[in-house]
Amino acid sequence: MSPVFAYLSEKTEKIVTRKTYPFNGEQWMRDLVRGIIITVRNMLYESGIILGIFILSFIPVIGWFIALLSTILLIFVSAYFYGFTYLDYSLERKKLTISQSVKFVRYHKGIAFATGLIFTISIIIPFCGAFIGNFVSIFSVVGATLAIQKTELADIK
Repeated sequence: MSPVFAYLSEKTEKIVTRKTYPFNGEQWMRDLVRGIIITVRNMLYESGIILGIFILSFIPVIGWFIALLSTILLIFVSAYFYGFTYLDYSLERKKLTISQSVKFVRYHKGIAFATGLIFTISIIIPFCGAFIGNFVSIFSVVGATLAIQKTELADIK
């Protein structure tokens, strides 16, 4: 879905700013490699956090509280990383490096969390979550793109 979401994000920005981005095959390849690197990076971080929560749940007393809160913690972690992905479609187009994107998302973690939480909640709905999640992800991409337009990128670059 990534190419579709990148296109959707670009079209959303074009409606808001009237700015167009002509297709460039070389830039597209750089963006593809960048997207793969960020995806692998985020997957490793998210897996590490989930593994840490799992390991902490085996420690007596602390583990009991972690086990009780693990569902909420895992929803928060997933929401943040989904939101990161939705924001990165715009950040990639703004030519931010991977470290600049990470810095931006850390600074604006509320935006990342909010856009990702909408999707995360939608996919946990029994029986129809996967179906609804597909549509909600469209709104999340558009929302993330609009949020990027309202934020200042100058402090990150």
